[in-house]
Amino acid sequence: MKPFILPLLTLLCCSFFYFPPNNNEELVEIAPDFFVEASLVDSYKTKKIHEVFRRLKAAKGDNRSRKPELHLVETTGRGIAVAYQLSGVIKLEEKGFDLCESFGEDVDNALAILLAHELVHIYEKHSWENLFAWEYSHTSLKNAISNEQKKDEIQADYLGGVLAYQAGYKVFDVMPRFLDQVYENYRLKDENMTNYPGLEQRKLFAVESEDKFRYFTNLFEMANLLTVKSQYGDALIYYDQVLRDFQSREMYNNIGVVSLQAALQHFSPKQNPYAYPVELDVVSRMDKGGKGEIDLDYRERMLLDAIHYFDNARHLDPQYPIALLNKGCANALLGVAQPNASTLEWKDASVSAERAIQMSKGKPEWKTTLSDAHVLLGILAGLKNEKRDAIRQFDKALAINKNNLLAVVNKSVLDEGKSPFASTGELSDMQEKIDGIAIEEMSFGDEQIQYSHGISETDSLFLWRKDLPHSYVLVHQRNKSVAGEATSVYHIFHQTEEGYSGETSKGVSLQNGTYELIQEKYGPPHGQFALGNGTLLHYEYKNQELIFQLGPDGNLLRWFIYKEVS
Repeated sequence: MKPFILPLLTLLCCSFFYFPPNNNEELVEIAPDFFVEASLVDSYKTKKIHEVFRRLKAAKGDNRSRKPELHLVETTGRGIAVAYQLSGVIKLEEKGFDLCESFGEDVDNALAILLAHELVHIYEKHSWENLFAWEYSHTSLKNAISNEQKKDEIQADYLGGVLAYQAGYKVFDVMPRFLDQVYENYRLKDENMTNYPGLEQRKLFAVESEDKFRYFTNLFEMANLLTVKSQYGDALIYYDQVLRDFQSREMYNNIGVVSLQAALQHFSPKQNPYAYPVELDVVSRMDKGGKGEIDLDYRERMLLDAIHYFDNARHLDPQYPIALLNKGCANALLGVAQPNASTLEWKDASVSAERAIQMSKGKPEWKTTLSDAHVLLGILAGLKNEKRDAIRQFDKALAINKNNLLAVVNKSVLDEGKSPFASTGELSDMQEKIDGIAIEEMSFGDEQIQYSHGISETDSLFLWRKDLPHSYVLVHQRNKSVAGEATSVYHIFHQTEEGYSGETSKGVSLQNGTYELIQEKYGPPHGQFALGNGTLLHYEYKNQELIFQLGPDGNLLRWFIYKEVS
């Protein structure tokens, strides 16, 4: 997927406030409301903007209140959109919609540009300096515009791009044309906007900002990929860096999941024979068991950290059942780790699972969560040696989702004490290529450093990116020095770009790839990882590894070749 970022859009208005001389007086919102509500409640246009708006809000995952709200209003020609900070209302004039619609198949992307920018102004609580500069350029208010507004606009563009990306919109290629059209339709001139960069500067800023957004996506991708490889500590470093720029329920939830997985490495198979719904790598962990050396303090600290992040996710969206389910898993494991507190922890876990079930019922988008919540109740029953109730819960999970691998695995653990998917055969060789190149054939030296982090005086990590014609390579370099001897380990991920037309060695492509076809060609995966928007299938071979990423519909989005080099 090509990264993108929004340029400086100062023409997209944010709130304007007046601060009274008397500090005891209430803050007053005085942005002139020249927008008048249109009679467009049931119109195609209103439905279209709310489709995009709901998708952006869902991607943000901030449902602490009913705000922000969106209204389509009559055209005045004086402003394309405005966001009112105190009321949490965003207004888009009809002419602005028509301008977006003129982009044809990119109409949703153009609307996402406008609405994501305004949403960020409200979410980030940008101050009174933010307004339509050109709308007030003829008044004395012009002098109130400061560099602070530029900072807010840059932030709204950047975080708006992140938000649109998470919601699945592709706006980067649309942006230069979009800016040209807005300037032309609203007769904006650089000379009347002296406090802002000119049009060409903004377009140039859009191009230059692509690198900044690529930085964000590269960190996020590497965090996910390292999670697949059980490199949880390093994955958390990347997630933490991303979290500094963008907070969402999904981000907090992902960090909580990684923390929980890190804790799971410190349970022995005897202590923890079950596969928890939060655990992404069900099969491979059960095959390999826990670590030989168990750190009890680290284990419990990671579980408590996980609960903290799940609570943060729920703070942003109290109706987010995934975070409730995951928190229940963490409480269940705390009960295993702390036998003296097991009764209390398992009760908390049961309450979380039951609440997740209530939130998920009747909602197709939470079908997996509904099924997994019954899996957790089955695990809790198994931990309490209530076998009949455990089997009943696992059967409920399968009745909701017949493909729930967790229910199958845990029923087998309950009956036979082991996973039915344990691999006993030796790994074979595989020679996969992307862009006609195997990882072993690559030459390095022209890659670009994306991120570096000093963990300690002796430990550090680097993230590199190498671009190829229809693919790219991300490299996680881990340096460590022990007793004066320095070592470096390279985790190399070669991945297809969107629209890649090539095939794997067994004929799987983006055009024909499905969950069923991949398993037909490659057999059952060694690991299956649940993502918020799909699934990762992980295959291990002697000389390399293969990872397929599927969308929520089960179709192939891209694939990766992985190799570790010391």
